[in-house]
Amino acid sequence: MNVDDLVFTVHGPTTAIEQLEVVVDLYRAAFEKPPAEMEQGVGWLTQAWARRTSAPGFRLVVASHDGAPVGAIYGHQIGESWWESAIGIPSDVTKEWPGRTVAFIDMMVRPAWRRHGVAKRMHALQLADRAEERATLLVNPANTNARAAYIKWGYERAGAIEPVAFPGKSYDAMLLDGLGG
Repeated sequence: MNVDDLVFTVHGPTTAIEQLEVVVDLYRAAFEKPPAEMEQGVGWLTQAWARRTSAPGFRLVVASHDGAPVGAIYGHQIGESWWESAIGIPSDVTKEWPGRTVAFIDMMVRPAWRRHGVAKRMHALQLADRAEERATLLVNPANTNARAAYIKWGYERAGAIEPVAFPGKSYDAMLLDGLGG
């Protein structure tokens, strides 16, 4: 396993639509979930893919080694609905306008490739030449490794969100200010 041999491909809406199978495969490999929850997550990802890829600012980054995908990150600009189930986040943070915030929906790395800088490099490609003012993502508070990485990359916890799709689950909403906007 040589991280210097990784190839990173950046996809916009046109080519990303064709990458759904790659993203689903990485989702299954990267996230440890009970079978029913995994299938529900794959179903939501699949159903939302066309909508996500057509959202303003959409970008998908895929990392591959010897032609096999080892990681991916995708995201797009958001509206105020992103913050609908926010807990303890001030209104000046949740206020959105076109182009203010890009959200990274999923960042996935195969277990064998974790802790080799793959996520950091994909994230940097996601941030490159962005016009938005800030980035946001959600992280399970129990995922201390991911949370620590995001803080190291400059993210700060803004509060919590209980996504409508995952009733009863609370995630830390992380913000990275000072992008290109």
